[in-house]
Amino acid sequence: MKKHYLGSLMMIPFLLSSCGAQAIKEEEAFLYMRNIRQKQGEEDFLFPNQVTVEHRREDIANDTHEITSIVLDKEEKYCYSSKKTTNQLDLSSTYHEKWVYVKEEQCIVAINENGKLSYQTYTGDLNILWVTYSNEIQNEAQEMMKGNTYLVSSFYQNNPRIFEDKTLQYDDKPVARYSTKGTGSLKVSLSRFVIEEVSENVSQNIGKVTYEINFVDYLLQECIIKGKYTKVNAVESIEERTKVIQKATLDYPMLSEFQ
Repeated sequence: MKKHYLGSLMMIPFLLSSCGAQAIKEEEAFLYMRNIRQKQGEEDFLFPNQVTVEHRREDIANDTHEITSIVLDKEEKYCYSSKKTTNQLDLSSTYHEKWVYVKEEQCIVAINENGKLSYQTYTGDLNILWVTYSNEIQNEAQEMMKGNTYLVSSFYQNNPRIFEDKTLQYDDKPVARYSTKGTGSLKVSLSRFVIEEVSENVSQNIGKVTYEINFVDYLLQECIIKGKYTKVNAVESIEERTKVIQKATLDYPMLSEFQ
């Protein structure tokens, strides 16, 4: 009996790992959110040493696109950030790149501002220099990884707004589904209709907003937001995606091309 009992216990982790995500109620999901926030706030909580974060936003109706990327490797003392905005309607674009890295006993800060290239080199305590000049980028990456916007109950209970039109109304019964694979894991699917009042006490659906949010190991792994509505003389369609990958590909600038 004893050997059989131990064997059964040893099977439990295997059975749990093969079950996949389990659906949970909203009250349970809010507890998971609180647990994730608390874990992130602990002094010994460690963010990954290597990470790539990318955020894309496409305003399809207005044909504008924004891409923000951050690549960070703490062990190699390398970080990179870029933001590009394009508007196909007026053929305009803006572009900003920044590298902060340590190489050949120097801390190098290189910038590409809409094609204007420049860089500075610094010597001294390379650890302090790299942390100092990369701090802003690291903080931005950490805030994106935390995904704190999606870890409060009010976000799911109030109206999520992704459109600039503040006069839009949303139905008061969002549909939300929650699931988890265990501590530090939470997946949320949320949708609600955009509505328009056609007469007193009568409204009609004119669009929809959906969210797919996934936390793994206490950090945001992916968030996909889609929204679209159609009304007289106005059509809006927006898609946003934030993706976090715990790996980094280092791509150093060619300083010979910089001033």
